[in-house]
Amino acid sequence: MAGLAAVLMGLLATQARSESRDHEQDLQFFERRIRPALVTHCYECHSASSKKVGGKLYLDHAGGLLRGGESGSAIVPGRPGESLLIRAIRKENDDLVMPPDDKPSLPEAVVNDLVEWVRRGAPDPRASPGEKSPRDAQPNGAALWSFQPVDKPAPPRTRDQDWPRDDIDRFLLAQLESREFRPADDAPPGTLIRRLYFDLVGLAPTYDEVGAFLNACQQNRQSAVEALVDRLLASPHFGERWGRHWL
Repeated sequence: MAGLAAVLMGLLATQARSESRDHEQDLQFFERRIRPALVTHCYECHSASSKKVGGKLYLDHAGGLLRGGESGSAIVPGRPGESLLIRAIRKENDDLVMPPDDKPSLPEAVVNDLVEWVRRGAPDPRASPGEKSPRDAQPNGAALWSFQPVDKPAPPRTRDQDWPRDDIDRFLLAQLESREFRPADDAPPGTLIRRLYFDLVGLAPTYDEVGAFLNACQQNRQSAVEALVDRLLASPHFGERWGRHWL
């Protein structure tokens, strides 16, 4: 019996971890795909800042979606086919159409995202007016590092005074030394250019770009690296790669 209980506990723990991961993925889907779509296409007519709220339907908080407007609840979590919002944006009913006929229809990709979101249960972390957001509901929510003013800590002292080139190196080296590790050797130019490209723009360098970098490194490695980093930071692909983490 003890063995069976252990197996059951393990299965329950695994299931809990899986559900937690699924929930996080669903929230990420909302933040990356659904919230921007609602802001762009719906808030003008269906938010607290609207001059006139269409159908008394608020789409700027979770409660508004569930409560619905004059026609009833806007969504049925897990059931896109029964959700008025989905039927309206699909224009399945002439009496209930979103957006109105005098405005462009939603892009097909946005419609598909909204259908998928409702199918997932319509997870929505937005607080309703008068409610506390999840962060505010936590006693120490305001103490989260991202809400603190920027500080400049003093760089730590390291045993090796020659390896660090700047204060960032000193922080890194201090952590390595605390674990009795040594910094890795400098990457060869062919490896370094691939790391820089993938880290900064998420793309691989071309054959010609690799060749040009190798030639530049033969003249002056440090200058070649600085020039490459400056060029990648100025590339639109840098914004595309890193902007997606915040959208």
